[in-house]
Amino acid sequence: LTSWAAPYYAFYPATSSVNATSVAYDFSSQKGTLEDNDPYMYASSYGGVLYNFKHLTALVKMKVEMPSGYSGTPASITVSSARLASKGTVDITGTSPVFTSSVNTVVLPSQKAAQTSYTVYVYVNPMTASSSDKNTINVTLSDAQTTYSGSFSTSVNIQAGKAYTATVTLSKTGDSTI
Repeated sequence: LTSWAAPYYAFYPATSSVNATSVAYDFSSQKGTLEDNDPYMYASSYGGVLYNFKHLTALVKMKVEMPSGYSGTPASITVSSARLASKGTVDITGTSPVFTSSVNTVVLPSQKAAQTSYTVYVYVNPMTASSSDKNTINVTLSDAQTTYSGSFSTSVNIQAGKAYTATVTLSKTGDSTI
């Protein structure tokens, strides 16, 4: 039997990871709604009884505007960014979590047919930005015939535990390969 020593760490949702320097996480596939998404959180404790939980992700309420006359049924919505770390491991032992990931997309499920816009909720990792080095988020929506895409950029730092709103207008980019 191994002796355990403080600090102790906790992670939500539950994980089978046993090392706080490389806790597995995966928010690369989300429901796009508030009701069906769990916020990722972590905590530490020196006594093993009281844990101070902190958010690991930020929430983006995204309004996806479709082109005029859109009549399809989205098979999926993909959100991507070079700074998005949606699946991998995270070190929760330091003053700020450190993400290690090779996946930079979040896939949301199909949506209702023929809407002029779709509102989706997406959890993302924290991302730093500045006026000269912005966070750029790309959105791609595919239906049975066509692919639509768009993006938005922000110089705002995306911080864990905060909620943000964004609007992205999509335009037709080609025939779908679904």
